[in-house]
Amino acid sequence: MSRMSNVVLAGVLVALVSACSGSGGLPDREVLAAYSETVPPAGETVTFYALTHCGVEHARIGGHWWTAQEPLSTGEGGSAPPGWDDPYQQGRLTLESASRAVFRAHGEEVVFQRNADDREPPGCR
Repeated sequence: MSRMSNVVLAGVLVALVSACSGSGGLPDREVLAAYSETVPPAGETVTFYALTHCGVEHARIGGHWWTAQEPLSTGEGGSAPPGWDDPYQQGRLTLESASRAVFRAHGEEVVFQRNADDREPPGCR
């Protein structure tokens, strides 16, 4: 097993992480923020904690902001999809290219595209 296979990555929205605390044995927010700066090699699948507090809309992967092509949430103002943990859901992330990553958990798939301007997304409404 490669060293990267053991790396835990995190999807972190900085504005929300400061307001959310880890739960259920999840890493604390400092650990999640540190791992969000790590990027797996293309094609490798690693453990990833996606921020779900306002729905699965954005992720921070390899120090860059990414946006879901089709966000998962409960709707307007959203929160974690039904059956998902809040504020983070553990799943598997595959970096398919420099601009496309796929997160999988609970039989669902969220495709993220890297933000061209790398601008931090807005927080929850």
